[in-house]
Amino acid sequence: MTYRQFGLVSREGRQFGCYYDADGKVVVFARDIGSSACAMITADAPALPHDAHYSLTLGIDNDGCIHVAGGAHVGRPLYLRVEEIENTLKLYTDGADPFASDDRLSYPSFVMDGRGGLFFMARHGVPARSSWRVTQYDDIGGAWNQQSFLLVSGICQNAWPAGPYLSTAVSPRDGRIGFFIVWRSESLAGARTRVCNIGVDYLEADLADRTYTTYDGVKLFAPVTPAISERVVAVPWRRELCNQSGATRLPDGRPFGVASWASTIGSRQVHAFWPARTGTWRTRQVSQFENSVELNGKGTLYLAYSRPVCAALPDGRVIVIYRSGDLGGRLLADVLEPPHYIVRPEQQWIIWDDDLGYYEPVIDVMLAENTGIISLYIQKCGHSDDSTVPADNSTSMSYTAEWDFSRIVR
Repeated sequence: MTYRQFGLVSREGRQFGCYYDADGKVVVFARDIGSSACAMITADAPALPHDAHYSLTLGIDNDGCIHVAGGAHVGRPLYLRVEEIENTLKLYTDGADPFASDDRLSYPSFVMDGRGGLFFMARHGVPARSSWRVTQYDDIGGAWNQQSFLLVSGICQNAWPAGPYLSTAVSPRDGRIGFFIVWRSESLAGARTRVCNIGVDYLEADLADRTYTTYDGVKLFAPVTPAISERVVAVPWRRELCNQSGATRLPDGRPFGVASWASTIGSRQVHAFWPARTGTWRTRQVSQFENSVELNGKGTLYLAYSRPVCAALPDGRVIVIYRSGDLGGRLLADVLEPPHYIVRPEQQWIIWDDDLGYYEPVIDVMLAENTGIISLYIQKCGHSDDSTVPADNSTSMSYTAEWDFSRIVR
């Protein structure tokens, strides 16, 4: 899932990923890019996964140790630490986890700042009244700092509360990580069955120094709240804006994001957004979906069209990937050409020609940004509705697949 930040992560030609096996156990794997040979290790999970909130995320510390978290929705996540020694994975169960005494977390995630720093992030609270807190890993001591700090918060005393939802973290540049934010509001939604998301906002964060700014460098005080957060795309609150989508960083350092919201004709479409070199933010519609989908219920897990993800290639092009209900659940890739990122029919491909159910794309953004290779974790999701009752677990084949878009002639 995009809100897990890193479901696949690579370093120096080696890729790491994780998933649940048929028995509900956690499998961590490592492989060379382009190879099907995997080193694997399995660990017990405290609870069987029953929806996307239980998906897994990875991070890599400065010593190359793999950290895994997941399996929680307003609960206590699982945590594993794995080290690869001569192509063999070793599981460590000693040492404290990054959760301190917190046991009501959602969307556990790791982010890396490009300077060796590893950070754990999670939402504290409920959808429309919550905050995100961050914990730093101490490489020297080999342990997580037990004191977390606030990044963004919608919890307030004398105003309408809101819940911040973060998209995929924008890859670090000079130690600063970018975050697109969508705010969830129940106060504006009226009926509680309607999902009301507002945004899109953006901030840059140096998590090691705990300093936050707008895209243009204006200092923001911590925590960042709806009152001071920089609005970069003004999506009206009844335009079915979907939270937690993809983001990347262009080769020249500018952030680039994607999300879905309703156009003026009523159907939700994928849109891309980025700052022009002048600093003015631009948007571009990417998809041409035929059907309209409303965001109702308690969440946005089961959608006919998946959340979009994106990755910038070294040559400046951006690949946008999403699952389409119009095409029977198949997976599409659009190639957007700079500087205006216009979508052309000859630059659109079906890259997975099977029905993937309610699959949400999991992409190795760092690999694409560094090499031009798109690598996805792919597995069909068999849920059929937005029920809050856990579904019976079923299994399906899982894959890692690669497409070398650097070889596609422009």
